[in-house]
Amino acid sequence: MAGEPFELLITRVRVTSAASYDDEWVWVDGHHLDCRPDHRPCQQALVSVAALRRATPPAEQVVDGAARR
Repeated sequence: MAGEPFELLITRVRVTSAASYDDEWVWVDGHHLDCRPDHRPCQQALVSVAALRRATPPAEQVVDGAARR
């Protein structure tokens, strides 16, 4: 349901979409936590960049499948 919180194992952050949302929101692809991750990502979500920053450890950030330090 739109606006309801849920947990998602993020596999890709579409950073190029952020410009369309004033760099405040990005589309992410991923899997539900009870899902087998051996298939293509099964969920997409438009999420707040601030929420991603809070959820990502500061030592490593993953963008488009690649870790950045």
